[in-house]
Order: sequence, then C-alpha cells, then structure tokens
Amino acid sequence: MKLGRVCGTIVATVKDHAFDGLRLRLIQPATGNGGWAANPIVAVDTLGTREGDTVIWISAREATLAVTDRVIPTDAAIVGIVDF
Repeated sequence: MKLGRVCGTIVATVKDHAFDGLRLRLIQPATGNGGWAANPIVAVDTLGTREGDTVIWISAREATLAVTDRVIPTDAAIVGIVDF
C-alpha cells in the first residue's frame, strides 16, 4: 500500500464495461521525503474520494481485485482515505 493525494478526475468517453459505476482519479504518489511526485497516475476510485483527499492506493495484481464483485483491468486502485 502506498500514500497519494487526489489531484483531479479523468473523464473517458469510451471505457471498458468493467469500469461501469467507477470513477477514474488522478493521484500524486507520496515521495520518500514527505512531498508529492511531479508525475500523477490514474487510479480507479473504489470509495468516492474528493479532490485533495490523502488516500491509500495499491498497484499491480492487487489493484485488479479492488472491487469485490468483478475483476477490473487497472494498474492502480484507491482503497482507503487517510483521516487526519
């Protein structure tokens, strides 16, 4: 699991049916020195996050299993919201 910050929303006119009902979010991964990476990544939002939220995200095979009722073709998924 990794930390990141939601910095935007991705709008796709055409996407795989496995993403039905899910939003795509732009997140900036946390760096080791307490900052945020300059290059954001796209992650599937399984929780309903808002811009500016600090989140926990997963990648690789675990991300494809982030939604319990189906397998989604993704490399990153948001699975938690950090509450300060």
